[in-house]
Amino acid sequence: MKYLKIININPKGVIDYKTLDINQFVVGTQVYDLEKGVCLVQTSQVNFEPHSDIMELTVDEYNTQVDIINAMSPQVQEKNEIDELKVENEALKASQLEQDTLIMELMLGGAV
Repeated sequence: MKYLKIININPKGVIDYKTLDINQFVVGTQVYDLEKGVCLVQTSQVNFEPHSDIMELTVDEYNTQVDIINAMSPQVQEKNEIDELKVENEALKASQLEQDTLIMELMLGGAV
């Protein structure tokens, strides 16, 4: 098993895996940062023609870079925004409840 980083993956808008056989990629391990033109992948291909745009990574390097790319993905950012909005919503609901209680006290002359 090899862990690879391919750079300049889409120089003309078309994915170019250089000298690699995509049929030997481990399904579900491809991670892309298309803004930077990078693809990370695990492959069972042991022998392939060397290419200046293909770098072999250690397992730790691969996992670290996958985490970095995934953290920047729109889905993760959207989930973080949703989580922040949920927290804000709960704080607003608590504040509204407190205000409602104070208004009720005023309406009842402080007899709540």
